Amino acid sequence: MATDEKPKMLIVMALPQESDGLIEKIISEKHKNAVLIYTGVGLIAAAQKTTEAILQHKPDWVLNLGTVGSRKFSKSALIECTEFIYRGEISYIIKNKHTVMAFSNLPTASCASADHVDMGPVAEKYEVMDMEAFAIAKVCENYKIKFNSVKYVTDSSDATMLADWKINLKHGAVALSEFLKVGFGNSNSF
Repeated sequence: MATDEKPKMLIVMALPQESDGLIEKIISEKHKNAVLIYTGVGLIAAAQKTTEAILQHKPDWVLNLGTVGSRKFSKSALIECTEFIYRGEISYIIKNKHTVMAFSNLPTASCASADHVDMGPVAEKYEVMDMEAFAIAKVCENYKIKFNSVKYVTDSSDATMLADWKINLKHGAVALSEFLKVGFGNSNSF
């Protein structure tokens, strides 16, 4: 790769609603070296679709964008996840934690992923919850590809979670697209 050539980035999101078409617009205007995929919801779908995209596009960097619930950060917070925890029932038999270096000026958080939402007390120490990031981090670790994750807090993972998520989804798409447009804070990668 030439020194002035930028590495190829794979942007991974769970659902098109999290982008609302704004991420696609930013990619077409500013990040032509990026490819966006949607995995669907859940760990298995995220692992499968991310693996397929890595094999097809051979990216140098995978950036996971999306939404999370949090009991620490307020709704509308934009955060960078730097620790990824599997919060499923068999976490004791797999390596259930991955850590990455932050690349932005955003507040950092540990993100716990599972195919369910914990609305009661949490057993592990983590600040945000989603359903895909751990699987994407694990796939990237297996393929030795740089991985980062930026999330928008839409809800508090409580009884009003789904309603809050729906209300705040468009705000999340705007915040994530602005993050891409500005150029990632202190990162010079893209």
